[in-house]
Amino acid sequence: MVFLRRRDWEVPRISGERDQDGWYHYRGAAFAQVAPVKDAMSDAPEYFVDLEDRSADPIAREDFLGSITFATKDGTSWDVGLNDGHFGALYDEDHELWEDEEDDHDLVTTFLEEQPHVRSAIHPDREIYGVTIAGHRPASEVVAGVYRAMTLAHTELRART
Repeated sequence: MVFLRRRDWEVPRISGERDQDGWYHYRGAAFAQVAPVKDAMSDAPEYFVDLEDRSADPIAREDFLGSITFATKDGTSWDVGLNDGHFGALYDEDHELWEDEEDDHDLVTTFLEEQPHVRSAIHPDREIYGVTIAGHRPASEVVAGVYRAMTLAHTELRART
């Protein structure tokens, strides 16, 4: 008899795709109807403005969530990717998002580190964030925290311009 063991971070009815290196990959959109993510989305603006190209169409909050990917091997270290087509919502033409390129910190990482259960956050590449969680949390809480941090960063950057 085979027993399937659920990983500590897994959310019922949402399965990640496992790659050959043991990483589990998730699309943000898969969590749109899960309570913590649904709450985070209700706090977000209806549309995210592309701060890099103001003539671009605004990005609906659901589409913005759908452009975020999450990957983990152990449930505590997460790689977060943002579709390049939607990165303009967090990055303006003057690169104000990047507060300190030397230590990979910016507004999103600052707001990430303010989220419950986040131990650390880095921004090593334009579309990639690294997030370390204190202990195992459900993936839905990780997704909600990242979405909240990105929403806060977008709102602050938008207010600056």
